[in-house]
Amino acid sequence: MSDVLHAHSGDVVVMDLGGLELTDDVAGLRWHLRDLVLAGARTVIVDLATVPQLSSTTVATLLATHRLCRARGGRVLVRNPSRRVLDLLTRTGLCHVLQVEIQEGVGPGDVLAARPPASAPPTSRARPPEPRGRTSRPPHDGR
Repeated sequence: MSDVLHAHSGDVVVMDLGGLELTDDVAGLRWHLRDLVLAGARTVIVDLATVPQLSSTTVATLLATHRLCRARGGRVLVRNPSRRVLDLLTRTGLCHVLQVEIQEGVGPGDVLAARPPASAPPTSRARPPEPRGRTSRPPHDGR
């Protein structure tokens, strides 16, 4: 926790998670962010410029901080995520929940290019699953 740097200016807190390792005490980060929000911070900016990937507990911490900030009229802004982190946020849908500020040179198109556009027809025609239990088939007449 001591390697995580933050700057506090009024109701805005900027956190640099560059010193946070995946094995560090992420629960400590969660409580630290909670204390900062309860002390009056409405906007939490999390700088991930030097963070190559996020653990699931770190993602849960960001989401919990988002909920707390949102209840107080604030927000969480994720700044400078790596391509890997941006891909994680996109796949989980958190890019629509958390605000994401992308550094120059890494755009959403870099991550979303592999996904087909929403209007594209499905590529496979899988059969729907068979219903369980009784079906609407006519009874067998014994022939």
